[in-house]
Amino acid sequence: MKRLPIALLVVFLGLCACSDSYSEFSKKYPVNFSYMVTASQQLFSTMGNYGQFCTIRRESNNGKTEIVMTNALGTGRYTINETQKYFSYGLGGLIVGTNIYGQHLAYDLACPNCDRNTRRLSLDDAGYASCSHCGLTYDMNNLGVITTKDSTARPQTDARGLLRYRITYNGTTIAVYN
Repeated sequence: MKRLPIALLVVFLGLCACSDSYSEFSKKYPVNFSYMVTASQQLFSTMGNYGQFCTIRRESNNGKTEIVMTNALGTGRYTINETQKYFSYGLGGLIVGTNIYGQHLAYDLACPNCDRNTRRLSLDDAGYASCSHCGLTYDMNNLGVITTKDSTARPQTDARGLLRYRITYNGTTIAVYN
């Protein structure tokens, strides 16, 4: 007779458990990126300073493919070598940085709610990323949670936070991957 209440308790707790989607890493779009931080002024300053973020994307310019990195210091364009041409950048590119707590984070540069590579987010110096199309704003210092909706934001009952990727940083090299 005692087994039934214990079994019911286990089932009840299992049903009540909630999933924290902000602690999960995305596998929706392939990501495989590795770079020497000292080879980029943008990455070097971003990874060494709390609350700083940098965008990384691949871009073709005059028939030449480059890695474009942008942060508060400006934009740097870097020639892709033989290995780097096989890198995957998620849907719209990458956002990498160090939040105000010293944690290294990586997100997709495309808005997860618009879900299009052309709907890239705009970053500000305070650690927020916003989508000009849907009006959502995300807090990059807080695992990419949605923080505000502006007056033009379309109603979204199932809006989700930023797509997160795994990141390692050893002081020299940064790697972002699924």
